[in-house]
Amino acid sequence: MNPYLIPHLPLDRPYSWVLTVDPNKRHGGLLTAIDHEENRFYAAEHYAEGLPDSQHAESYLRMLAAFKLKPNRDAALFADPGGAGAQAIINLAEVGLFCTPVPKDAGSVKASIERVRRAAWVDPGHRHPLADDKDLRKSSAWGHLWALVGAPHCYFLTALRSKWTLDGVDYDESRLMWELRQYRQKENGKPDEPVKEKDDLVDCLRYLELVRPFAPAAEDTTAVRERAKLDALSRKASDEFDDLVKKTKEPKQRSEVW
Repeated sequence: MNPYLIPHLPLDRPYSWVLTVDPNKRHGGLLTAIDHEENRFYAAEHYAEGLPDSQHAESYLRMLAAFKLKPNRDAALFADPGGAGAQAIINLAEVGLFCTPVPKDAGSVKASIERVRRAAWVDPGHRHPLADDKDLRKSSAWGHLWALVGAPHCYFLTALRSKWTLDGVDYDESRLMWELRQYRQKENGKPDEPVKEKDDLVDCLRYLELVRPFAPAAEDTTAVRERAKLDALSRKASDEFDDLVKKTKEPKQRSEVW
């Protein structure tokens, strides 16, 4: 019943495609489809360690081909230029993958995390893209549920999968979702300052928010609408209560003895 996981892309809409790459010793890549409602569909991932850029490029070409996409024509390509990224961008270009450097500044990490958070919010006014899927309605109640409770603006295809070994343990699952489960705030750090480790695919997810001009999230006006329905007496009582709450939160003036 997870609203973020979907078995396939909705078939009733066109997409724009973006491939974001984090090329370093641990090399991550994420292919995302975006529809007219600014839904992000994380469609394919790549993760590998210690391989030459030419082998990573082969994986990206296979990812694109699986969705019948040609690089630089049907999909926009972006790569992190930091660290080994600058040389990787040159190496990828030699095999026909021309990546634009991801624009980053001092506030880009916080800004991208905020955008991801907004996309993950279950918007009660947003209809799930698979709410009308006939096959899902036949096999489960998912379609009916999603049509009633709203939906986020980001989705993970259940086919996402990578293989890697860590501390002698073999993994065969989505590296992106694995990283997100342990993505966390840095202790005693500033707001939205994450621990920068095991985040190669998460970085690719963040880069999408930096290169794609998404519109800001709609303001939640539920409280304003509900307040407008109140009669004059109830509105006055509500104002008095709000004033009381505000006063309890204000710091008390400290008297001084002279």
